Amino acid sequence: MFAKFHSILITLLFCGSLQAQKVTYDDHVRQIFKADCSECHNANKAKGGLDLTSYAQTMAGSSAGSIIEAGDPESSVLFECITTNDSDIRMPPKGAHMNKNDVEMIKRWILGGGLENRSSKKKIFVKNDAFKASESKKGQVIMPQQLNLIPWHFHQHHGPARSMAASPFSPLIAFGLYKQVSLYHSDTQKLLGYLDFPEGNINDLSFSADGQYLLAAGGHIGNEGFCVIWHVNSGCRIFTLKHDPMDVHVAHISPDMKLLAIGSNDKKIKIYSLENKELLIEEKAHSEWVSALRFSPNGKYLASGDRNGQIIIWDAQELSKLHTLYKHKGRISAISWRPDSKVFASSSEDSSIMFFDPQKASSLKTLKPHKGYINSVSFNQKGEICSTGHDRFIRVHDANYKQIANYDCKQRAPLLTALYHNDKIIASNYSGRMLVKDKQSKEAQFISLRPQNLVQVNSQLKQEEQVNIEKERLNRQRHMEMYKEFNFKEQVQALKLEQLYTIDEIKSALAEKRDHISLNRLYTQNAQHFHKAYRLKKLAHKSLTKQNQLSQRMSDYDGKTLNASQ
Repeated sequence: MFAKFHSILITLLFCGSLQAQKVTYDDHVRQIFKADCSECHNANKAKGGLDLTSYAQTMAGSSAGSIIEAGDPESSVLFECITTNDSDIRMPPKGAHMNKNDVEMIKRWILGGGLENRSSKKKIFVKNDAFKASESKKGQVIMPQQLNLIPWHFHQHHGPARSMAASPFSPLIAFGLYKQVSLYHSDTQKLLGYLDFPEGNINDLSFSADGQYLLAAGGHIGNEGFCVIWHVNSGCRIFTLKHDPMDVHVAHISPDMKLLAIGSNDKKIKIYSLENKELLIEEKAHSEWVSALRFSPNGKYLASGDRNGQIIIWDAQELSKLHTLYKHKGRISAISWRPDSKVFASSSEDSSIMFFDPQKASSLKTLKPHKGYINSVSFNQKGEICSTGHDRFIRVHDANYKQIANYDCKQRAPLLTALYHNDKIIASNYSGRMLVKDKQSKEAQFISLRPQNLVQVNSQLKQEEQVNIEKERLNRQRHMEMYKEFNFKEQVQALKLEQLYTIDEIKSALAEKRDHISLNRLYTQNAQHFHKAYRLKKLAHKSLTKQNQLSQRMSDYDGKTLNASQ
């Protein structure tokens, strides 16, 4: 079977690769731009912000954004301009059209990946098909099913939940603990399960706009960072992005599930494609560590803040800066958008909450509801605002900035973050507890977030509410197999990428008529990638089979309660 595949591959490569040498900017395109475009697009006169006299400036694009989509001429603004008859955008703007041979050369250059020189390698990406088109309707309740109830990690000093997020349309709250996420039913405060995050600390948590996915960002301080996305309903990990050489402070997903924005102590804003993990923009825009970052609900804007109090409003569609604000005098602790995307709020250590119009970059309102630092601010789906600070107060304001609820934690540990979710105040504090207060009640409940084994949990429950421990052990194994399957698939994706690069190198080698030894080395390398990917696919299938077997064994325990020890 492999021999047949190998022979077909060689035939296809010979047929498709016996063409001219690869087209590059330095060897072919620069001279075309110099002859036809340099009069208007040079370093001294960059019309429309476009300079075509160097490769770096060409790839940087114009003031309106990128002009080249590597590998796709039809989607490239440059190719449209040199082939269109529209007098408003055609290039050159006057006189005859660009020579057909030159147009074809530019097309081949873009198709080949827009390479700079002969030593440049084409950028190749493998698409991630985990993010399907959303089948859920806005407002649909999405809750986890059969999450692992056994904590993934036990620590003597588990620490506080530094991050917390509420599902937009479901009674679901997530807390970021050390190396794991715990999920609770916001109405009953019942533990629904844990998600494993062995990558380290969790600095930021957020749900996707439709509530289908949960994003965690964090890592090991000063070492390496990670962004992980799970499917809420199944608890299955579907995306991992490694960020070297530092942990990720904040991260957020765009509402259309196409972009992932992250910020850290390198003062940079980085935006990745969720489809293929391509880094779309990397800009050192802030003067200090990035401490807050959120997309607007309509996907048009991105707001980011840092430890100096600077806020930047970005155009999330053009991936460019719109406005820079210097209104706060302390670290930006949180940013939250009103559901209509017309207003966003920022809280700061300067004791203020400010409200801004993103389009005009104007300040609309300033509140000072707390004494001292303000730790968090958040809008809910009704446009109500919840905030908490070092003064141990939680305050809730309506859409007209009128206070409608508050709670004084008095001598309790200081609060980290708070939400107003389904007419309940829910918060976390430094002692590792969840605070829950109904709108009508005077006092709040304090529930420990400390991970417990199931024997301890069952000892606190009535007989009919106790958890089937053996069934949960099987469920834990099932989730471990899900994690294994994900890792196998990730490795297959990486090998696919290596194969594509190797095949591209073989094509270049054939076109350049390299020696047979070099070609054989490339063929052998490609065959090795093929075999490794095949073995990993078998392991992924084996893991999936185990998951199905464990699910079947779990169903056998329905209706039974075992008193096994943990």
